[in-house]
Amino acid sequence: MSIERILIPYQDKIYVVAYAAVLFFKSDNYYTHVYLTDGRNYVISKSLSKLEKEVQHPIFIRVSQSFLVNRNFINSIDKKKKEISITDKHQLPFTVSVKKLVELIRQDLTLPTPLHDTTEI
Repeated sequence: MSIERILIPYQDKIYVVAYAAVLFFKSDNYYTHVYLTDGRNYVISKSLSKLEKEVQHPIFIRVSQSFLVNRNFINSIDKKKKEISITDKHQLPFTVSVKKLVELIRQDLTLPTPLHDTTEI
């Protein structure tokens, strides 16, 4: 069984990151910021739409035009502010309905657990 990963080119290196180590992706025009569980973040030269098509993994849910979120790290939903809390550090806006968001979070998944979060090549 293979672990699903994303390649993140950064400076002179390419990092291999397990999907399970990604908190969320944030759109920035034709670039995407990748936020990881260990606190690191990277910018890749790819639009969020293009990245979403490549990743196509049920662990990630599109909560707005600007954010693709790892649903396993959603801690809370603020219905009044229309924000989700990712860990204790990030509050992200969502534009999907609360009902739809709850349905997406509840979907039962059986995902492999990675042996290592990130590797460098």
